[in-house]
Amino acid sequence: KINAGIYLLNPSVLNMIELRPTSIEKEVFPKIATKKQLYAMILPGFWMDIGQPKDYISGLRLYLDSL
Repeated sequence: KINAGIYLLNPSVLNMIELRPTSIEKEVFPKIATKKQLYAMILPGFWMDIGQPKDYISGLRLYLDSL
């Protein structure tokens, strides 16, 4: 499974984040999970990492070709 890095959080979660460099995935999500309040959505279909400029262009090309 891949974490797409898109989060929908209750504003109260901000109180769990310390004012220092913090990993949401490693420090905050485990706290939420212990309260059984962490959920995920599986996205059916194609997914592509477009974090680098060349990958973004490749993804855009794939999308435009599909139109």
